[in-house]
Amino acid sequence: MRCSVVIPAYRRPEWLAELLTRLAPQLAAHEGSEAIVVDNDPAASARAVAACFPVRYVHEARRGVVHARNRGIAEAAGTHILFIDDDEVPGDGWLAAFAADAARGVAASFGRVVPRFSVAPPPALARMLTGLYSRDLGVASGSEIGARWAALGTGNSMFYRAACFPDGAPFDPAFNARGGEDIDMIRRLAAR
Repeated sequence: MRCSVVIPAYRRPEWLAELLTRLAPQLAAHEGSEAIVVDNDPAASARAVAACFPVRYVHEARRGVVHARNRGIAEAAGTHILFIDDDEVPGDGWLAAFAADAARGVAASFGRVVPRFSVAPPPALARMLTGLYSRDLGVASGSEIGARWAALGTGNSMFYRAACFPDGAPFDPAFNARGGEDIDMIRRLAAR
């Protein structure tokens, strides 16, 4: 079992640096794991940050997160694909927790997501925006959540490549302009 961490990046170099600072020691502790920063900025704004860490840098010139996610899967060598977005920060033991799920034969696993904002939202919108960008199903770790696919996303997730991505490029480019590519992919995965 080998984990490949795919990090789609777009014009958030400071946040990417924070993510990679937290991820680097976890990668070092899990021999054979890798991280791939997929820079979707035409100006390649993640290149300099990625060069400071033990990660592989890939520039995906086609615009849109769908292309970045699919490119990350194509570049990955692992049996298990982990996604974390450039505006997320992995907690201590993040990689170890997903590796444990992979070792137990879990095909897909999703972690909690707590939003953070670069600028505090206006009080009238704070609750709505927090709810929109959060993922906390309020269930115990290891619970079956397949029926709740609509509440999931790819940020802070793991997928067993052979079972979940048999065709290689699971994200539909039709969602590039409007988002929702992850929910669409998870819906199709749950239906299978």
